[in-house]
Amino acid sequence: MKRLRRLTLVCLCLASGFAGAETPDLLLANVYEGDVELSHYWISEKLDGVRARWDGTHLISRGGNVFHAPTWFTRDFPDTPLDGELWMGRGTFEALSGTVRQERPDDTQWRRVKYMVFDLPSYPGTFDERLLAMRRLVVHSDSRYLDVIKQFKVDNAASLRTRLLDVVAAGGEGLMLHRADSTYRAGRSDDLLKLKLYRDAEATVIGYTEASG
Repeated sequence: MKRLRRLTLVCLCLASGFAGAETPDLLLANVYEGDVELSHYWISEKLDGVRARWDGTHLISRGGNVFHAPTWFTRDFPDTPLDGELWMGRGTFEALSGTVRQERPDDTQWRRVKYMVFDLPSYPGTFDERLLAMRRLVVHSDSRYLDVIKQFKVDNAASLRTRLLDVVAAGGEGLMLHRADSTYRAGRSDDLLKLKLYRDAEATVIGYTEASG
């Protein structure tokens, strides 16, 4: 009970360190059920990070709170709105979460963080086009703390599963599938899908088989 009270107190303290902002309209993922044409999707690793929207000035959480990132961290970020995750690397979520939620940023810890971009919310084109634009923005920004999540294609469900197993074996969470011809639409849809091996609080795909016939 005492441990639970301490944990609750820590959570309240962390929450109080946030500055308020408007809740961002984000694209959210459905669970992959094996019923889509994989050639229509880009695939990337599902990072175990903290979702953040860059509005051109601040990094904002999914709940609408401003992260107190050091000025030097975002100095070379573009003015263009970005969607992505703050990330330290595989298996570092607890350290990351503690770092980005501090009201007074710890420069030493923030130097371990990168903002991994996976979409451009205000860009009018398809994801194919947005991916090219993301890569150009990151190159031109010349920021060591900004990067684009690697995207790749697979031919079939067997290749997808192989990629998933490789990521999990290396300590990753799973995969994300992003429909190539989709525009950025806030809310949950099959334009963005997630694939994991193990059940979590929302749902998961433990395995799948190709339909016969």
